[in-house]
Amino acid sequence: MNKTPPQKEEYEVQLTPEIIRTCRINLGMSQGKLAKEASVSVPLLGAIERDERPLLPHVAQRIRAAIPYTDEQIVELVSTVRRLNQ
Repeated sequence: MNKTPPQKEEYEVQLTPEIIRTCRINLGMSQGKLAKEASVSVPLLGAIERDERPLLPHVAQRIRAAIPYTDEQIVELVSTVRRLNQ
């Protein structure tokens, strides 16, 4: 019997510091909570959100997996927040 290994979740939305911070705040998560969920350090997450450190692909994948929104929900959320902040 052939068992197919589980597929990694594929996402279209490319995370940015703005998207990470917007999603985290909307979820009511502290940096510590999101960092723990994503298995990254709090200082690293903070530096990424402040755009002081690059968002490496393996870190982006961990953070994205910890954000329980669909790509469509993320696009809608960020668009709404941008409109409200104008």
